[in-house]
Amino acid sequence: MLGNHDETRLASRLDPHGARLAAMLLLTLRGTPTLYYGDEIGMTDVPISHEEQQDPWGKRVPGLGRDPYRTPMQWDDSIHAGCSPPATKKTWLPLGESYQTVNVNSQLQDPKSLLTLYRKLLAHRKSSPSLQVGDYSPVDGLPLDCFAYLRQEEGFSSYLVVLNFSPENMLLNLEKFGTGKIILSTHLDRDEPINLNRLIIQGGEGVLIELHS
Repeated sequence: MLGNHDETRLASRLDPHGARLAAMLLLTLRGTPTLYYGDEIGMTDVPISHEEQQDPWGKRVPGLGRDPYRTPMQWDDSIHAGCSPPATKKTWLPLGESYQTVNVNSQLQDPKSLLTLYRKLLAHRKSSPSLQVGDYSPVDGLPLDCFAYLRQEEGFSSYLVVLNFSPENMLLNLEKFGTGKIILSTHLDRDEPINLNRLIIQGGEGVLIELHS
């Protein structure tokens, strides 16, 4: 897991590109991925006044409460963000100011939203034994800000994951993996066959590559 109810939210710790890289990292590594609600749409921490605190820890030690990470799920732009009935006088914790634009309903309509990326990653993982239970092999010899690894299961398609944590574009030579096809980019703007001896990764981009056998 990369987020939980005791830690500041992913979208508050990372920039928008970083949040997308985190999604691809989490959903292509070995193990059972766990998503903390709201991370899939980029919910951020919400300032909570001392009077509105619900977390006992925050009440005892001002400034250390975990309520900023536990605000209502932002389903839509209606009153209470669709998390409580409209007649509810007050939600358990206040909503984030972003709920009218950062919500599930609006991102379902956007083909390049963070939620769309999560849905596509989950679909690929669900359909791929290599991503579910396959072996993990790190790729060495890459620039410091680049992380890549191979996921493979005998008898099924193999996948190469390449993550560029730098803001600069990178040109990589991964010719030992031959050729393949980018089936998903964190930018949601690439779906193309590639020759891995000249792989261009945009700044802050991650790609999921299905390798040709």
